[in-house]
Amino acid sequence: EKANAVISGILASGIPDIIASNLTITSATGASLQTDVATLNINNSTAGTVSVLDTGTGPLTADVLNPGRPIQLSVNGGPLSIGVINGSLVNLQANSITDANAAALNITAGTLTYNAPAGFGTYTDPLETQVANLVIPAGTTSGDIGIINNGNINFGASMNTSGDINLVATGGTLQVSGFMIGAQDIRLSGATV
Repeated sequence: EKANAVISGILASGIPDIIASNLTITSATGASLQTDVATLNINNSTAGTVSVLDTGTGPLTADVLNPGRPIQLSVNGGPLSIGVINGSLVNLQANSITDANAAALNITAGTLTYNAPAGFGTYTDPLETQVANLVIPAGTTSGDIGIINNGNINFGASMNTSGDINLVATGGTLQVSGFMIGAQDIRLSGATV
């Protein structure tokens, strides 16, 4: 049985709505809540936005399905490990964001925005994406940036990292509008770069 939207009246207060090791939510009209969990699984089937702020120190492993609709997933200071994320506009925020499902697709979105000062994917284990537009925050990170996108992608940011950069557009055009400074290795790959 599908639940209606999970709506939080205390989302901004810093007090989690749910504290647990594992949380699974099946909804038809969205979910908005604050958590302190280790594993998060959300499947929203019909309408609405999925918005989760995890106030724990992580790590958080997450699978969030909200096809064609927005997803906002934030970890308040800890790392985020992604299994599968599927939404229209996906916004991810965590100290670092890594791959939790090896070479399988991690993120499907029209637009992906993230903020991860300690790295997004790694050089040797990049996040696998299928997105039309990736918004990489301008600035400096202390970790790697590793992304393999299925198809064309436009990376629109200036990146300065003490880690390595590995950006791949599989079977498509890789367009970078900005500068890249990596501590050691920078790899750019696409049918056209």
